[in-house]
Amino acid sequence: MPRFDDADFGVEPAPPGARSPRDARGSTSGSLPIPNEAGNTVEIPATRSSISDAAQFMHNLSLSPSMRDRRGSRNSFGTSLPIPRSPRVSRLSSVRMADASSVSRDLLASQVQDMSKEKVAAAKNMAFAFDIDGVLAHGNHAIPEAKEALKMLNGDNELGIKIPYILLTNGGGKTEAARCEQLSEILEVPISTDQFIQSHTPMQALSEYYETVLVLGGEGQKIREVAENYGFKNVVHPKDILAWDPTVSPWRTFTAEDRAEAKPRDFSKIKFDAILVFADSRDYATDMQLIIDLLLAEDGKMLTRAKDPVSSRIPIYFSQGDLLMPTDHKGPP
Repeated sequence: MPRFDDADFGVEPAPPGARSPRDARGSTSGSLPIPNEAGNTVEIPATRSSISDAAQFMHNLSLSPSMRDRRGSRNSFGTSLPIPRSPRVSRLSSVRMADASSVSRDLLASQVQDMSKEKVAAAKNMAFAFDIDGVLAHGNHAIPEAKEALKMLNGDNELGIKIPYILLTNGGGKTEAARCEQLSEILEVPISTDQFIQSHTPMQALSEYYETVLVLGGEGQKIREVAENYGFKNVVHPKDILAWDPTVSPWRTFTAEDRAEAKPRDFSKIKFDAILVFADSRDYATDMQLIIDLLLAEDGKMLTRAKDPVSSRIPIYFSQGDLLMPTDHKGPP
């Protein structure tokens, strides 16, 4: 910025040491000039400068002020006016400043309460239903975005509330408890049996109407456990019939392990009330043969043939009717 001398304004330069009467107000000598009745001034000693109290509130003009930690504004002469920053209170309850007290968590609570009632009501009246295969997981591998979505529904959201959801699948073959334990490990969120419905879960209601049932599908003896947990009193597995009469499925290799798990009895004297296909068959030849034999039988009795199979056949239930399903095998492009 250009400098100006007294000569530039057409005045004589002031002699060295001369002071303007106005300079007295900036004196820091500790005395105040007060006029008396004769017009003279009387020096009154003061313990501190008359402007000491106001100095902290005054802004000093500077040609080259330091701008660090200060906001600069411009006055009419183009010089910078340093304006000190005031500490801004953080919204986080864990943040403390040198000259500000900790913000109470009540502030956050009040902000939540002040949110739109419609927004909170909409969230509380919201629920989700998810398929599992291809939506939450591929086989035994979770989809990353699905894990984040479930965490949000479990309360990790701006409202801090849990949003209900259930999982639906056309799979099956094991108990709901076992499947939920597996899903909890895959998705890394707790899944309870109250949130889980698999293809044969609705079949639990049939236990009130049918006592002796043939259950098909799934691995090993798992579906026997499922049916017994549903409340069916007399559950028959295909291996039970093979142990009684291996000729039912002549190409089936009946191992010692199969025989140890089987519960054989004289099935010619047992009346079946229904056939329940819980999951995909692991032995189509045996399962299809048993289904046909019982549907053609007289009133659900093995080794019999009904005169009118349509009117006397026992009911058969499929948990799902899919002919195709996705697996880990990708197949051709």
